Amino acid sequence: MKMKKSKVFLRVFVLAFAILMIFSTLAMTAPLKIAIILPHAITSEGWTKSGFDGLMKAKEDFDIETSYQENVSEGELKGALRGYIAEGYDLIIVHEMGYNDPTLEVAEESPDTMFAITYGFKAADNVAVTSGTNWQANSLAGAVAGLM
Repeated sequence: MKMKKSKVFLRVFVLAFAILMIFSTLAMTAPLKIAIILPHAITSEGWTKSGFDGLMKAKEDFDIETSYQENVSEGELKGALRGYIAEGYDLIIVHEMGYNDPTLEVAEESPDTMFAITYGFKAADNVAVTSGTNWQANSLAGAVAGLM
């Protein structure tokens, strides 16, 4: 009987411990933190606004924490990046081709943070780049316009 009580107590203890571990893990899981750094005001209705709108759509669709900085010059970029790194952001998106080299420099200092450069041309282990091929369509449009 004593052995049976010990086994029951042990099972209850293990179950309680497992439940506590699961809930503490769930409680510790914080939402992904994503920031975007923009070259112009989000009210510009162009390239900058499209990047901002994309981040807001991701915030709406997923459980993420977001932040943005607008009107950031290339000279101010490293400070903005380091600020987001210090705040623990998981992904920092820079929405300007001219931001490529400074982003790579700061990314090398912070290998645990992920970066993305829209319209970038150089990547690294923790830096992804995106680019489009709109110049092909623009070239064709220019040729057609020249024929008119």
